[in-house]
Amino acid sequence: MQKSKFKSTTQRSKVYSLMSIFFVFIIFRGIVFAEEVQPQTTEGGGSTSNWKWLSTTNAKFEIGFGYDNNLFKLSQENIDKFVNNEDICRFARIESYDDFVTNERITVDFTKRLLADEATRMRFKYNRYQYAVNPIKDYQSLILNVRQNLMQKQFIQIGYLFLPQYYIRDYFDADFQSFMRCDFREHLLDVKLGSKFLYKTTLAAIYKYEIYDYNSCFDEYDTRATTVGLSGERKLSKDISAEIEFGLKSAIAKGYDEDDEMATNSDESDISYKAYELIASLEYKIRKWCMLWLGYEEEYRNYTTKKSIEDDPFHRDRKDIGHILSGGIECNLAPTCALNISYTYRKRDTDSPNKAAITEIKDYTNYIISCGLVFTWDNKY
Repeated sequence: MQKSKFKSTTQRSKVYSLMSIFFVFIIFRGIVFAEEVQPQTTEGGGSTSNWKWLSTTNAKFEIGFGYDNNLFKLSQENIDKFVNNEDICRFARIESYDDFVTNERITVDFTKRLLADEATRMRFKYNRYQYAVNPIKDYQSLILNVRQNLMQKQFIQIGYLFLPQYYIRDYFDADFQSFMRCDFREHLLDVKLGSKFLYKTTLAAIYKYEIYDYNSCFDEYDTRATTVGLSGERKLSKDISAEIEFGLKSAIAKGYDEDDEMATNSDESDISYKAYELIASLEYKIRKWCMLWLGYEEEYRNYTTKKSIEDDPFHRDRKDIGHILSGGIECNLAPTCALNISYTYRKRDTDSPNKAAITEIKDYTNYIISCGLVFTWDNKY
């Protein structure tokens, strides 16, 4: 029965991929044909064009190629086991612990002054990642975003992210007494309300609501999470700008997988947690044709299960701290084409009363090196 479940999940992912590509194609088709639409003018000189709601359109297509040295985020102990063909059931779906990856990203922005002559921006973004020898890790996402300026300095921004399927790796399932595939689907809604100060600083309040829907083998991991926080942007000079974001997150997991159970009496794991998240970035325009960027992210996660360490040894009193350090450079090759090179380093450290077993599975380091091309297209009506 599980095989058919996995097959149907994969089929749904392919359908989502085709729908997303079709959706982006329709957008680009509209952009191209919009140029061919000649607005009809009235006797007074006004326009009656069907496209008058659209004033500016920007499109960007990015394609990148990279190397990921630990795409399944395995600990060094588990990498050694994989290389030595130990614990084979744990790695049954893994072809290699490292891999080459290609990434395609399409971004389309529509901008128009709709509300009291204030700018409205709508953004559509599609991402796809494909791995050379581990196609099970392929994933894609669709992001929709609307930002409305209010009066002169205030704005509200609403965004939605949909991740149809993301495979983590195989986890041990006590119900089946074997390692089973673990993947999830994600929905993220975020709202940002902000204002500009002194023409160089922007501050905003943030609210996020996330849904993680795991496959049937791990229903107990289904999670609802909320985040509240603040973000700030500052123009430090003509060529340097900085951003920072801080949020407090609370995630409540289902904690059971049977209809007659509750989280308090289930024998399943409870992955509920509270966390803080810090994101900071810096951009430096070295020349008109070249930009450098740096980024840092940190998450401190404290698992909040009330189960005893005997009932939930992997989450009771467990604390994780994760770091992501990234940087890159983008240089123009032509007015509508640029080359970018980037590097990302990730690290997670885990502390727990069951540290000996946890560290072997959960601690990891990972880096990604990539380069790619960025093609841009601008059109103003």
